[in-house]
Amino acid sequence: MEKRGVDPAFYPQNFRYDPATNTYTWPADQVLPFRHTQQDRVGVERHLDQARAADCQACAFRAPCCGGPQARTLVRSENVPQVAAYVAKM
Repeated sequence: MEKRGVDPAFYPQNFRYDPATNTYTWPADQVLPFRHTQQDRVGVERHLDQARAADCQACAFRAPCCGGPQARTLVRSENVPQVAAYVAKM
C-alpha cells in the first residue's frame, strides 16, 4: 500500500465490513460496493469490492485513498465453507 502511495488512514484494516450487506465502508463513510467473487485457488475465494471510477474522481480523498488514477479496490480472501468447517474442526 505504501509503494502505491496510499495513506495509512486508508489501509484496508480501517475499512468497516458489514456482512449483512456484503459491503465495506471506508473511513470517510462512503460505501465500497461488492463487485464479484472468483476462485483464487482450490478452497479459497477472493471477493472484490470496488468503487465506481466516477465516485473516486469526484472525491476529495482520492489521492490519499487510491494512490493513483485507478478506483479504490479491496480484495478479501476467505476459505470456501467446506474448508472453513474443516479448519474449525481441526
